[in-house]
Amino acid sequence: SVPSFTENATTKSHPPPPRGVKVPKVITMKLITTLLLVLAATTHAAKLHATPRVVGKLSAPKTPKPATTAALQLRGGGIVSQDAYLKFWSATGAIYGLQCLLLPGTMTSMHYDAASTQMTEFWLRGMSVMMFAASFLVLQVDPMLATKVALIANVAIGTLLPWNGKFKWIGGGPGAAAKPAHVLPELLLVVQSTMGLLAL
Repeated sequence: SVPSFTENATTKSHPPPPRGVKVPKVITMKLITTLLLVLAATTHAAKLHATPRVVGKLSAPKTPKPATTAALQLRGGGIVSQDAYLKFWSATGAIYGLQCLLLPGTMTSMHYDAASTQMTEFWLRGMSVMMFAASFLVLQVDPMLATKVALIANVAIGTLLPWNGKFKWIGGGPGAAAKPAHVLPELLLVVQSTMGLLAL
């Protein structure tokens, strides 16, 4: 009789059995079946490890259009545009800087019932440099960071200067009565602080 393929493979890898003794086909079939099961289990485990199981149907997140994303980043996430708030903040700072540099005496005589002195005008001219620098830098850094810093500055300036000049709650205020024109910086700081909060 013609020997089977299994018997040929067995005789090639092992010494031939004694004459009259045949290799059982059952053992060979069990070995092949075991190898196939191990291979199938390994492949299935690799698939499970590579791809996590998803329960239910998940819809892919919607990606905003590039134009919309750019507009939101420029505008900011609040009700008020961060770009508009920072430009307004920068413009008012530059205007006050010019007034402190060129007309420092009006910073006192325009708002309070008091005369300007050489000392106060000396300090105000120096302060104009910081006003110009802040007005420039607030438009150069990250808009969210600039908005937070500008808002803190608005609240701090309003508390220490115009609101304190009216209500005299810190150190007795400027020591002089406020003139009607003083209402302008009082309202300006209220408006700017509100804009800053709405721009966050």
